[in-house]
Amino acid sequence: MRELIARGLRAQLEMQSIVTGQLQIALDFYPDKPAIYKGIDEAVQEIPTIPTPLQQLTRKLETLPIEDILIKLDSALAGIADLVHSPELKESVANLNTALKDVQGLVHNVNAQVKPLSAGLSETVRDAQRLVKNMDAQVASLGRT
Repeated sequence: MRELIARGLRAQLEMQSIVTGQLQIALDFYPDKPAIYKGIDEAVQEIPTIPTPLQQLTRKLETLPIEDILIKLDSALAGIADLVHSPELKESVANLNTALKDVQGLVHNVNAQVKPLSAGLSETVRDAQRLVKNMDAQVASLGRT
């Protein structure tokens, strides 16, 4: 038995049934885990144990600075509440709304002015095309003479 323990034989409590909550002792080899002895009765040979995953999680949770985390969380929530309820934020939202309305009006005005400009531009392009054709005809007649 000592040879098996030296090779990493360890005992661990495992859940046998979630419904009934019964546990069972599982034996397996964990050579990388240190042997933990309870040493209750020296006359009885003992198989070392390893912590269950739940015990490991419990130990990790016990080391968390929960009070510090809660204080920081409370502070962060208070800061968020101050920001949300600040008059500056309400004013900024109102100003943003006004600015968006102004931009919409500007875009509408630009659209209204672009339509006549585009019509005038089309007419100018047609006039330029007629002028080029007229000049082509005159240059051609000069070339013949």
